[in-house]
Amino acid sequence: MEHIIKSVIFGLISWSCSLLANADSSLLDRYATSNAALANHIANLPDDIILDEERRMGPKATLILRSLIPIISQKPSGVAIQAYLLQQFKAHDWQPVLVGYQGYPAAVPISIKDGVLNGLPKATSIPESTLVKVELVAASKQAYVAQAWTFPTEKATKEQLALLAVARKALSNGIKQIRHNAYFDDIGNAIGVVLDANNVQPIIEFCGYSMGKARIQPPEIITYHNNYPTGKRMQTGQVLNIYVVAKLGKRGIRISTENFFEAFTKDGSDSVVLSSMVEVKDDGYKMLTNYVD
Repeated sequence: MEHIIKSVIFGLISWSCSLLANADSSLLDRYATSNAALANHIANLPDDIILDEERRMGPKATLILRSLIPIISQKPSGVAIQAYLLQQFKAHDWQPVLVGYQGYPAAVPISIKDGVLNGLPKATSIPESTLVKVELVAASKQAYVAQAWTFPTEKATKEQLALLAVARKALSNGIKQIRHNAYFDDIGNAIGVVLDANNVQPIIEFCGYSMGKARIQPPEIITYHNNYPTGKRMQTGQVLNIYVVAKLGKRGIRISTENFFEAFTKDGSDSVVLSSMVEVKDDGYKMLTNYVD
């Protein structure tokens, strides 16, 4: 980050779209302070204001991610992808709320190869045959928005494309369970049916969650077969962020001992991450962020 104007409005820093990967601790502290102020502001807003803003922001987030498809085909660097998304955030007056969160030094996590989540954007070009996982997480002055998606490069292998197709089907199957008074466990069971049928392993260390006054709030939404049902039910007006995080090969991930942020598959196999913000309705659901591809 080359330049930051000091003015803060509801915790929103005015910022340029330069890179954040080399941000020093004082800059991260300023972002953490700014994001904390914004979080406090959102937490005190009426629920209906937050929900209306989530409905407005969700489709925009999907369109932003969708616009990455031709860009990724050009094999850019992770840093370039982050810079592009920061430009989009700025255009919408959104704050990149991951910067400084528990010390995280980037705005847009980007994971490739055996990376699962929380990847730090790299300056090198993405490989020709890989799955690129991008996490869009931001906030306006009134709500949060978050969507993760996996993009195949033009020379992605048949195995990689098949994994992505299974994950997309699993996400769809999970979302179809959403309606007022339905069990949260139904979501994970429906996702698990698809993963199990295709010999794809869930990455059980990650889960979905509810969004509203906080970016991440209860309940945790298990997105695989859960042997210990929670018995919790969905309520109309809740906004859920449903995740499918899965991999080929055997179960198991590792966390980088260099930065303690990045998650990788233990066996080096490919992984996939998809998510969607979904509003619970009396008679079903409404997707606030849609399928990117």
